[in-house]
Amino acid sequence: MKNQKHNTQQNDKNYSLIEKYQSLKDLYRDNFFKDPQQSELYRGQIIDLLKNNSDRNMEIEFLELESDLYLKKRAFYQSIELAQRGLILCEVQDNQISKAKFISIIGEANLSINRFDIALQMFTQSLEIYKKFQDIKNQANVLNKIGRTHRKLSNFSTAMEFFIQSMKLYQNINDHKGIAVNLNHIGIINIIFENNHKGKECFEKSLEIRKKLNDQKGIADSCNNLGLVYMHMEEYEKSMKYYQNSLDIKEKISDVKGIANTLNNMGNVHNALKNYDLALNCYQKAIDMKHKISDQAGIASTLSNMGDLFLKIRNLDKAIKYTQESLNIAEKIIDKKLISINYKLFHDIYKSQNKFSKSLQYLKMYSKLNDQIYTEETEKNVTEKQIIYKLEQQEKDKEIYKLKNIELAYSNKKLRKALEEVKILSGFIPICPKCKKIKDDQGFWEEVETYISFHSNTKFTHGLCPDCLQKYFPETEIQLNMQTSKSNE
Repeated sequence: MKNQKHNTQQNDKNYSLIEKYQSLKDLYRDNFFKDPQQSELYRGQIIDLLKNNSDRNMEIEFLELESDLYLKKRAFYQSIELAQRGLILCEVQDNQISKAKFISIIGEANLSINRFDIALQMFTQSLEIYKKFQDIKNQANVLNKIGRTHRKLSNFSTAMEFFIQSMKLYQNINDHKGIAVNLNHIGIINIIFENNHKGKECFEKSLEIRKKLNDQKGIADSCNNLGLVYMHMEEYEKSMKYYQNSLDIKEKISDVKGIANTLNNMGNVHNALKNYDLALNCYQKAIDMKHKISDQAGIASTLSNMGDLFLKIRNLDKAIKYTQESLNIAEKIIDKKLISINYKLFHDIYKSQNKFSKSLQYLKMYSKLNDQIYTEETEKNVTEKQIIYKLEQQEKDKEIYKLKNIELAYSNKKLRKALEEVKILSGFIPICPKCKKIKDDQGFWEEVETYISFHSNTKFTHGLCPDCLQKYFPETEIQLNMQTSKSNE
């Protein structure tokens, strides 16, 4: 009795601790971005709570949350450090699912700081664990990350393959948000290969899904991408409309990186329309924001755009300065596409200065790298993968349609049969008032059971009603009554 009371008290104590932890964890997460100082106070309380708790899985859960929050904050090295601590605990606890999560976070952080080999290695390990546990959603998520890594490496055919694999898994589990994310990535690859109409189709589908989900960040991303495709199609008014919609949402949700990217893109529209002052203003705002969040790829992209602008207004010293700064970063982070763009810019700059030897040197470098990235084979593979996916979807739709028709035909057959049976048993049926036999269509008299069984699915079983029992088997009824009396006594 004493032990039972002790156990009950211990359980109540554990339950109270878990409740307190959950409450503090929610407060920590909700204040992480909007009030870091308050968030840190909640973190201290959680750490104290975890010290007095022997359940290491609770600590693992908190490290998952922390490493993910620092990843979103773009504090990538802190995120990696926290995830590595989580991995050590997972090994001790043999917590494989959390282990996969930490490995994926390490991969994501390395992808963000352009350590592509490490990122791919981490994502592959994480994917294997999720496959082992048949975790479809996380498999799809990691496949998308592998696709993004290959896109950054300009391996567009491979990237497309992973995006399609990811989208198939998301479709299998009806995860519409995941489908929309992959549609955006597939659309971007189409834009890279100047397949603008296909890209536009992907972005519009993605936007439609995200509106239904009321996914504000997703809507903003899709609007930004539609602005991009209309700019490529030189429909600048439509492009600017979508960019403005994107910017309004991103400012509302405080998406700093998103705001910077959209400002950069709006600068590109002004640049194309020769509104150079407006373009430069957009670029300067974008680059200031990108410096704050240490977005090296974003900084390099905007610097390259500024180099292009100064080339157009014939300020060649500044054109060279910004293009060189962009090229230095692009080479450091191994962004082949951006390196190629800067080689082309240098070719145009030196050509305008009549420095033909330097111009030719950069043209050769540009052509060589561009041929590596945009081979006919790569474009063909990208197109083929999309065609195969589309055909698979059509076959899947046909199979579903076929199965539905089979099911409908079967239902109709059962319905027709039931209706036929109803018709047979409807109308006037001749029956003998004495023996109760029924006269069939051929003029033969049949027992009621025979007639009804023949004309329907009804089957008969026999028993005696109380009246017939008394009339035909009086001695049996007396015995039954006696047994009932005894049982009542």
